[in-house]
Amino acid sequence: MEIVEFLSKQHQSGPTPDWLRNWRGNDSFHVDDFLSEDVIFYPGGGKDGQPIRLFSEGCKTTCYVYADNHPSILERVKREFSRRPLKGYNLLNIKKLNYDDIFEENSFSWRKGFELNETDHVGDVYIFRKSESQKEVIGAGFIAVLYLRLDAFGVYQELFAKRRKPPLGILLADHGFGDNNGKFGSAGGLEDLADRFSAFPRWLIVAKNTEEWKGYQRAKEVKGDTGGMHSNRRYLFSKQS
Repeated sequence: MEIVEFLSKQHQSGPTPDWLRNWRGNDSFHVDDFLSEDVIFYPGGGKDGQPIRLFSEGCKTTCYVYADNHPSILERVKREFSRRPLKGYNLLNIKKLNYDDIFEENSFSWRKGFELNETDHVGDVYIFRKSESQKEVIGAGFIAVLYLRLDAFGVYQELFAKRRKPPLGILLADHGFGDNNGKFGSAGGLEDLADRFSAFPRWLIVAKNTEEWKGYQRAKEVKGDTGGMHSNRRYLFSKQS
């Protein structure tokens, strides 16, 4: 069974929220409304759209958070989405976001010496609508991608762990560098945050070179799915009670 088929039988996200379905280019972005929906999180995701495809087609999930602290990532992603939007979707709007659009004052302090001003450009939200001509596209009618040029561990702490509302799913792919605070997989900083705040997602998509978190089990009889710039095989894991 493919991951998309399995997810479609396990969970369906709610209908497209009004704020997204009625989005206009000059609308304000309200992070609380965004985070009240099912959300998929991808730390260090670069331009890899695999989780959007899997969860949009499988669960009809509309909201995605990417966090990557590469200095030029926002420019790279903007060029990519402007040139080549999500397959089967039209790009409706790109909205620039400052620190105070996302975080409370002085809340983001994951790294020592990591200072942000309220007017600093920290991310963009991309709004996509399914093309009416693409009848074969089975994903959600609208998709919102919040892309942040910030430390992924700090983003998880502030947007998910502290709020006690974990994302529906996370894609874990270690990049082979850093200490535990640089690891997304087993025994790394992200798992430590989830444990400390009891903020575990229901699903993990785990890359072949990455170990799953404690308490998760690979979905039986579900095939892996290839994605990422290195065509890495990823597998679905679920949280055990």
